[in-house]
Amino acid sequence: MLNITVKIKDHDKVQLKLDRMKKNLVPILFQILVDNALKTRNTMIKSMEESPPLGRTYRSRKKGKMWHIASAPGYPPRVDTGDLIASIIPDVREGELEVEVGSIITSPPYPSYLEKGVDPLYGTQLILPRPYAWPALEAVVPEIKNDITKAIVNLL
Repeated sequence: MLNITVKIKDHDKVQLKLDRMKKNLVPILFQILVDNALKTRNTMIKSMEESPPLGRTYRSRKKGKMWHIASAPGYPPRVDTGDLIASIIPDVREGELEVEVGSIITSPPYPSYLEKGVDPLYGTQLILPRPYAWPALEAVVPEIKNDITKAIVNLL
């Protein structure tokens, strides 16, 4: 029978280095999350500002006699009043090492209606999805992974 034994020399020194690495990594990871939350927010906003005017035309709710051309289903919502863009903020929870990006508009939850669409069976008119949040997050996720990997490698 073959026996293999692995022994870590200077176990205490290795543990100390791992503890220091963890202490240094947490604030770096948090900053990566905050930076990428802002990138996600900015990507959401840019997608709405650049969304093509391919949908229906209607009078703007806040601008009175002015007309607005909506986005077509499948494209991010086009800017009309600016309320949706102004409502998109990152919610930073440092103690939990967590950052959430989304709209603070909850009543009525039209940001969710735009992102996912609305089913007329629930008593609302049909709105086909105009996603802006998920595509923005999907665009930033590779950067988040890359930034975290770099941070860990730099601490080794």
